[in-house]
Amino acid sequence: KWGPITPEGSEYLRERQRPAPPLAAQEVGEEAKLTREVLRPTNTAEGTVSLSDFARGLEGSLEVGAKLRQRINQLSDLEFEFLVARYVECCHGFEHVQVTRRSGDRGVDVVGDRPGKPFSRRIAVQAKKWSGSVSRPDIQAFRGAIQGEFPEGMFVTTGRFTSEAIEESKRPGAVPVDVVDGSRLVSELLAAGAGVSSSEVRLTVVTSVLTVD
Repeated sequence: KWGPITPEGSEYLRERQRPAPPLAAQEVGEEAKLTREVLRPTNTAEGTVSLSDFARGLEGSLEVGAKLRQRINQLSDLEFEFLVARYVECCHGFEHVQVTRRSGDRGVDVVGDRPGKPFSRRIAVQAKKWSGSVSRPDIQAFRGAIQGEFPEGMFVTTGRFTSEAIEESKRPGAVPVDVVDGSRLVSELLAAGAGVSSSEVRLTVVTSVLTVD
């Protein structure tokens, strides 16, 4: 039966809307424990998603990343250079990108224009499919090759950079070199959706108010 709310009904609603009294310290700990135990799948616009669904989504992302990295490691040196050309285009916005494909390129494998204000800058990129670590002398040699011709460079590798190499890449007064290791390369390719597809798993956790006597 529909009709106006009585004074008793209004009082009842106010009582229901009052916040629960604070819990004692031991009760807070107990509530947290119970909250972890009562998480349930939640019906959302995207469907029913549980913690296990979310975990599988994370595992799937890690698996895709591992497979992409494995595939990159199987590329030839020339194929890797073309991949790096695609990487600087889709992940860094380079324009007019070219793979040098010539001997005597002094370590410059890819060149491209990075848009900027007031004008774009021509960037030299070295692509090295290495399993080991790039050291300080490698950065110094690359910088020496582009000094006076390019305002900055980028060094992309499937391996890693030593701490000394990273420090050298940022040395004040020298041509800056952006260093991209294998983990960053894969991560940014995945984020840009370059050559892979992804599905999103959303997690919504709803917990009910628990009353501890």
